[in-house]
Amino acid sequence: MPFIGREKELNLLEERYRSSKAEFFVLYGRRRVGKTELLKQFSQGKPVIFYTAGQTEAQDNLNQLTERCQEFFQDSMPRGMTFKTVEGVLEYLVEKAQGEKLVVILDEFQYLVNADQSIPSLMQRFWDHKGRHANLMLVLCGSSISLMVDYALAEKSPLYGRRTGQLQLKPFDFRTAGEFFPDWSYQDKLLTYGALGGIPAYLNQFDPSISFEDNITRHILRKDTFLGEEAEFLLKTELRDIKSYTSILKAIAAGNTTLKDLTSKVSHTATSISSYLSNLQTLHLVAREVSLAERAPEKSKKGRYTIQDNFLNFWFRFVEPNMTLVEFGQEKALYQEKIQPALSQYMGYVFEAICQQYVLLYWQEAGLPIPRRIGKVWDKDYDLDVVAEGIDGSYLFGECKWSNKPVDPGIVHLLKERAEKSGLETQKAQYVLFSSGGFQTKVKSDKAVKLVSTEELFGK
Repeated sequence: MPFIGREKELNLLEERYRSSKAEFFVLYGRRRVGKTELLKQFSQGKPVIFYTAGQTEAQDNLNQLTERCQEFFQDSMPRGMTFKTVEGVLEYLVEKAQGEKLVVILDEFQYLVNADQSIPSLMQRFWDHKGRHANLMLVLCGSSISLMVDYALAEKSPLYGRRTGQLQLKPFDFRTAGEFFPDWSYQDKLLTYGALGGIPAYLNQFDPSISFEDNITRHILRKDTFLGEEAEFLLKTELRDIKSYTSILKAIAAGNTTLKDLTSKVSHTATSISSYLSNLQTLHLVAREVSLAERAPEKSKKGRYTIQDNFLNFWFRFVEPNMTLVEFGQEKALYQEKIQPALSQYMGYVFEAICQQYVLLYWQEAGLPIPRRIGKVWDKDYDLDVVAEGIDGSYLFGECKWSNKPVDPGIVHLLKERAEKSGLETQKAQYVLFSSGGFQTKVKSDKAVKLVSTEELFGK
């Protein structure tokens, strides 16, 4: 499989490598998002010592790191050489390395610290006395977001203030995810993004030579597959009390999006649920949405909670509630009886998020104003799927339709009516219709409305 995407991230790392000073870079992000593959791609053609730490004793990690150094220096480093600390290894490297800037990558950094809590302090001392003066690019990488923040980025960490740069690697957007399946229809690309999100390792599991349905039944609805237990593994990586988090995610996926709704569905107090939700937000697994029409969104009590990660959303909407069918090998029946009938409704919400991504990331291509902020607007009797405030003060109002039927002129009238109800400025408004099923002829003739088809979503 060719390396897909990450051009901006690669350019950022290259920029740091070409700088005239020592670099201390922190790369972090959730499991399977592609951090290691990015670093491997960046490492090509450079002098690199790349070590992936294991969940083992501190000395075992040191011994294996030393082996990587011996492989790099070959005969110029004595066999059997040992170090007692990571600081000792790094000091040896900067003294021995000559010429081109040396890249030292410590992957799964959190495992090093879990085995030896003194490592951040030792690395601080190394950086202050020798590292920052060396021809060195030190990269700390980790897949536990909370631990990487605690160990390398937070103010309480000894390494605070030492980094010269950091990057939280995010999942791919819908368009880049579609590049994994170049011969598929736009509809199937969007369906797959709705089920897997933008996680490269998940996208790599799907077989482009078989249908979307067959991929779901073969790769998600079976416990003996890579994705079959991934949801549980993902939560265990970052969280404790998995049962409570599972209950909350399952309730959100079923449509209980307010704190009041969740309190009625989950056997915890509102205060306790808020704490769990806060943790999920920190990990970017759940998001809290507030209507863009709210004057003080940070104080609003009308927020809605949504699962940001499409794979978890799909899993807790369709798979976890029907685990008995999975256990008994009834994946075909599960898809046909539970998933397929509800897939269009599920994709309706996913499609709204996709259209927001389009406005946010591809505004220039679409000839739209630069968005200053983007989201939704709602009240008791209406919803606006996409609302963006431009940096020029103008507003974009969008309606999203996931359907096989072409959009009719009544939707245009409804969109403008809802925009007026929002109380936001409509004098310079841009109206946009997004449709997976095309547009009726009368809609196409309305020059006051921009139409975006699935082809245009993908830049075609």
